[in-house]
Amino acid sequence: HQHGALRIRSLERGQLAERSELVATGVKRVAWSPDDRRLAVLTHEHTGYTVAIWDRVTKTLSPARPVAIPYDSEMTWIDDRRIAFGVAHQYRSFWWIDPATGESGSLAFGDGQPTISLARAHRSARLAYVTETATEIIPWLVDGTAPTPPRRLASIPVTSPRSARLARLVWAASDEAVVVFDGATGEAWSVATADGRLERLPDLPMARSGSFGELSLAATTSGIAVFGRTVSADVYRSAPL
Repeated sequence: HQHGALRIRSLERGQLAERSELVATGVKRVAWSPDDRRLAVLTHEHTGYTVAIWDRVTKTLSPARPVAIPYDSEMTWIDDRRIAFGVAHQYRSFWWIDPATGESGSLAFGDGQPTISLARAHRSARLAYVTETATEIIPWLVDGTAPTPPRRLASIPVTSPRSARLARLVWAASDEAVVVFDGATGEAWSVATADGRLERLPDLPMARSGSFGELSLAATTSGIAVFGRTVSADVYRSAPL
């Protein structure tokens, strides 16, 4: 999207179609549903944030629902209906909404350090998130369908002082590990979900400003892509995992 305008361009015989369809304006974030059919579209105007669902089969956009968040934090589908957003100044808590019905609520994982990064596995209902202190980053695993306690996966040492939470995570394409990225240093780790085995990954050749206006990750078939914005917006792709 450019200047908040979201356009969809289809693939025809392996090539991008010349024409694109304008879906929405004022767009801040988008996220595909687990079935890859629906695209959640978060927009912002002077009245606040709203979310709508674009269906790639019917090519229609559902009516927008108000989203009670103070800023455009990460947006994550946690199941086939609900979309979660990080809640500012809360502990292991995310606010969710069902755009189809307007139902909303809180997704809490218990007391602990503040959390801002949440990700859903590609092929199951498992969720992963990170907490961060002044000395360590901790990834956690939780079953998104049952009220079970979160499982701590590993302890990742923090090698650079920070004044803001800059850790993010994403599931590897295989669903056998999560990748944790430290936006303050460019350091990345792969954490196995079976036993918590920790593997340091090659750093990305990106600017270490220590502060990002926006930072998000996406999984690729061979690594991760990192989007970071300070003064300008840049995308970096990791080496193969």
